[in-house]
Amino acid sequence: MSNSDVNEYEIVYNLRHAKSLRRQIYIEAQLNDVPYEVIRNIALKHGLIEKPHVIDYSQVKALYESGKSDREIAAALGISKSTVCHWRKRRGLKPNSHIDSSQIQALYYAGLSDKEISQTLHISQSTVRYWRYKNGVTPNKFHGG
Repeated sequence: MSNSDVNEYEIVYNLRHAKSLRRQIYIEAQLNDVPYEVIRNIALKHGLIEKPHVIDYSQVKALYESGKSDREIAAALGISKSTVCHWRKRRGLKPNSHIDSSQIQALYYAGLSDKEISQTLHISQSTVRYWRYKNGVTPNKFHGG
């Protein structure tokens, strides 16, 4: 079967009603005896799937080398933090951190909870928990607010 013999509207109907769009694209390709890309392009044309976001890793590298954190890089490029983290880890690079552990320590000993510390320093609560784990201290009790 050639690409011109494909009943595009029937395919679009089947794709719209599929439980798993990705699986249905493969099925439609097999049923119509055409490459996967032909069905995928039909799905793109009809707005059933989005064109994949192409990441310019040279920009990721430049921002990393300028000292930006994973979160800042992700926000600047419109990608997920985990994408930046995976890129960095694959290259054996340590995260850029703008937080001095002495800042966490000072707030901890001032009696702030993990949540309050994280909100004050604009870091995740898991970062605060990790600092506590590394320093062998228990959480402060939550004290209102």
